[in-house]
Amino acid sequence: MDAALVTGWEALCQLLGTAFTRPTFTTFLHIATGWVLCRSKPTVTNLVCTIGPCLLRHAAKHWTVYERFFYRAVWSLADVSRLLLVRVVAPLVKEHATEAVINLAIDDTTCGRCGKHVAYAGYFKDASVGNTLKKVVHWAHNWVIGCVTMRPKRWPSWVIGLPVLFALYRKRPDCDRRYPFLTRQQIAAMMIRQTHEALPDWTIRVAADGQYATQVVVAAVATTGSNLGRVKK
Repeated sequence: MDAALVTGWEALCQLLGTAFTRPTFTTFLHIATGWVLCRSKPTVTNLVCTIGPCLLRHAAKHWTVYERFFYRAVWSLADVSRLLLVRVVAPLVKEHATEAVINLAIDDTTCGRCGKHVAYAGYFKDASVGNTLKKVVHWAHNWVIGCVTMRPKRWPSWVIGLPVLFALYRKRPDCDRRYPFLTRQQIAAMMIRQTHEALPDWTIRVAADGQYATQVVVAAVATTGSNLGRVKK
């Protein structure tokens, strides 16, 4: 990998550094770099094999450290999302837009898993596969994603999506007092509020399909002064 690209990538990742402790940030940097470069299925093992012991300036860690990053390390996905919005995406959008507007598209998607004992996995419908006559249901995680869309000046006919908000949907049996049950619509409403709190001076335009046209989402749009549009499927 070109040294200039490595330096640029590290500088970009450094913008998210305050969401982690120093040791955890190094682990995050290794994982993120392995994910970008990995040409096979992005399992933790494949990411570790991709980065190698000499790819980055930092020494590679034991593979168990990378495994523990996802369930034991002290960091917050909400903090990472906030920093992505404020330090990375908002400046990029501002550079290519004529007004301070964030176009936020929200939808849920599945990520197929294997193994009966994967935490918070369940059977979910994959709307991207099949048709109205045949519904595909598989064992997966179900993620609600908030994606900022923009049109770059160089390619005005293109619409680029930048995923910035992420929340794992958990079914009721997988919830407790620490993680109370939230519907996908409640998660979407939370994402709208998070975006407004991170960028209070920006106008937010929200786009979602019909399942998110509920009172809880509309209330979040109203309280943040956002605009809501419906995307047909």
